[in-house]
Amino acid sequence: MGNANKAIRALITWVAVLVLAILVVLMADGNKLAWGAPPTFEVIMVGCLTILVLPFFIFSLKAGRRVLFFDYLLMIFFVYTSCGSILAISSRQETAIWSYAPHALAIGSYFIGRIVNVKFYALFLSRAVLVLSLWMAVNMFLWRLDLEVKINEKSQNLFHVEFVMVYPAIIFLYYSKTHALLRRVGMVFLFLGCLITKEITTYLGALLLCFFWPQIMLGKLGSSLLARKHRKTIFVFGILLVMIIFVLGSMLPLTNLGQDFGLEVDKEANVGSRLAAYQISWSRFMDSPWVGGLYSQSRMADLTFDIIPTHNDWLDFLAGGGVVGFLLIAVSWVMIFLKANKYRLNSFQANTHPSFNMVFALWTMFSMSMMFNSPCSTPRIIFFWGISMGLLVNFIQSDTLYQNALQGNTR
Repeated sequence: MGNANKAIRALITWVAVLVLAILVVLMADGNKLAWGAPPTFEVIMVGCLTILVLPFFIFSLKAGRRVLFFDYLLMIFFVYTSCGSILAISSRQETAIWSYAPHALAIGSYFIGRIVNVKFYALFLSRAVLVLSLWMAVNMFLWRLDLEVKINEKSQNLFHVEFVMVYPAIIFLYYSKTHALLRRVGMVFLFLGCLITKEITTYLGALLLCFFWPQIMLGKLGSSLLARKHRKTIFVFGILLVMIIFVLGSMLPLTNLGQDFGLEVDKEANVGSRLAAYQISWSRFMDSPWVGGLYSQSRMADLTFDIIPTHNDWLDFLAGGGVVGFLLIAVSWVMIFLKANKYRLNSFQANTHPSFNMVFALWTMFSMSMMFNSPCSTPRIIFFWGISMGLLVNFIQSDTLYQNALQGNTR
């Protein structure tokens, strides 16, 4: 039975590698059109892999695999969003992309990350993110210099939320054992690519980089901030910052701010349009605050000029499933974050591990971008958020020295 489990896990790992490689190729299209591939292709591909993984994950629990509390929460959330999406698609012919199906696939990707061979897959993921980041940075420089890019046609906005992946690539280079000069040149090149994007989420990503990895930006001074005596200060500051952002974000949709401040509501990228979309999503939540729309309604905002994403996936979680649905995902996120950050700070293996730090950065960067954009609108992007969350838990459970140390401290 043990050999059979290993064989199935190896098969799942290689299939997940193939899926990841295809998604990276699709993301390389700077016009965000996935080289013409229909969005349903991504949904079907990730969905089939999730269907392959979930039965094995459930049955492997009987074989002694340790199940965690948030595994149950995320499994309930997955069933919740999946049933709602199926109901929406079947009853109103809602497209899969406009429903909550991508949100369900994000959680399905979490279970994929829990099953795969973590060291092999995380290394492959890290290298794939690095290659994609270099590609995006090169194209961004060419685009800003107004040079002709043969592969990518000119557009008003080259790449978008996926550009926050550049920061995890910088972290991977920082901890890797590549030649020092090549490493530094690559880091500087990628960082300059971030500066010229003119994307707010990319600039917020730089703040996260300073907060979690100050040694990269501030050298020895940053390393001293990571000392044990400063950790509580950093943690308290981070909690206060998150609370301020959450409170402000919750207050914004309460009034028609787009019109109140005279902001134009005629383009998806406009501040007024986003505030109007927030208001629509908030109204859906207020209509049924406990269970929302049971994740069975559209999550798009129907404005006068177009139907656009709400540009806030966390608000979508709240509007779609109410307090119940939001708590399932929010509590799981907080528990995994605390667990992963503790591991990052206390485990010598994790503290300097290139792939673990890259995966942790990938997850936190996309979690941040979900407050101001809609990665869940694009399955090829949200796959990275879900699978990196699963890989973090997989990393921690696979570190036997760390687990033994924890058990020794609790005795």
